[in-house]
Amino acid sequence: MFLMQTIRIMAGPYLCQLMDNYYANQDILNSIVVICATIWIFYQRYFKNSPAVK
Repeated sequence: MFLMQTIRIMAGPYLCQLMDNYYANQDILNSIVVICATIWIFYQRYFKNSPAVK
């Protein structure tokens, strides 16, 4: 507990507020990251190496 309080004091109020907002909406934000990464992987695999694009 002491370590977490020390990190929060060193981070300052703005970074702490940002971290709290992230923790509150973590499931939504992580879902967006996973969806975007999946789209990027499929784009790289199927459209980037396609001879029709070149």
